[in-house]
Amino acid sequence: MEYMVAAAQMGPNSEDVMVNAKRICDMMAKAADQGADIVAFPEMSLSVYYCVDYMRDYYKYHISDDHLAIKMIREKAKELGINVAFGYAEEADKIYYNSALLIDRKGKVAGKYRKVHIPSPMVSEHAANFEKNYFAAGNLGFPVVEVDGVKIGMQICYDRHMPEGYRVMAYHGADIVFNMTATVSYGVGWRSEAWELLLRARAFENGIFVVGVNKSGDEEGHGKGYYGHSMVITPVDAGKILSRLDTTTEDTLLVQKINLKDIHEARNRVGWMRDLVAQERAWYDGV
Repeated sequence: MEYMVAAAQMGPNSEDVMVNAKRICDMMAKAADQGADIVAFPEMSLSVYYCVDYMRDYYKYHISDDHLAIKMIREKAKELGINVAFGYAEEADKIYYNSALLIDRKGKVAGKYRKVHIPSPMVSEHAANFEKNYFAAGNLGFPVVEVDGVKIGMQICYDRHMPEGYRVMAYHGADIVFNMTATVSYGVGWRSEAWELLLRARAFENGIFVVGVNKSGDEEGHGKGYYGHSMVITPVDAGKILSRLDTTTEDTLLVQKINLKDIHEARNRVGWMRDLVAQERAWYDGV
């Protein structure tokens, strides 16, 4: 089965949620024009990624699921007949999450993921991440959602460093996992290399397609050089990169046709999932 996926690499975001929602809708239209079945956007694509700063009023960036911006995206998905996944800063009963929604072609919420692994790294004496100050850990597990007969999983940024989430989703039948991120280089070259390394490993070891979608450019002082490098990875040939983007300063779309038969081929070549399931079925059934 062939399926057309798109990664929407966003340039610097506005402080205005509705401005960002309009940009998302415009990129959805371009993806639909190019035949995409599903298009994914970065982590916190409706706001700036404020987490590189220490602040008290961070809650102003968070929205609930009935916000006008989300309604706009749902209506656009229905109008265009396209599936869309996007990250956003969520507020639910005064609890704040780093979340992602999957909207189907009918404009309905097909699934939600809340980031499980919340980072707090000190990259250098000049660069830190304060996510642990702002977000609760996700409480929805690692859901796999079916749209168009294709099983979709979602991960957010730092989750890619932890193989367990990907493994659980692969065990539960995921065909494609979208990793949405807002990852900056902090001027450290290895960070973009690690991005590619980990996504390829997750695709190869689980026999799944992985689509990594990142922000790009400097986000009004909040982000310190998002490096972009959104990419689509097949599970065959050691996690081969089918296509990728460079660093950009504008909204840029990557559209790639994939063949889901590659999943069967990959798992026949390397039987890790078969062997793991045989040994640890009871453990994964409990996750």
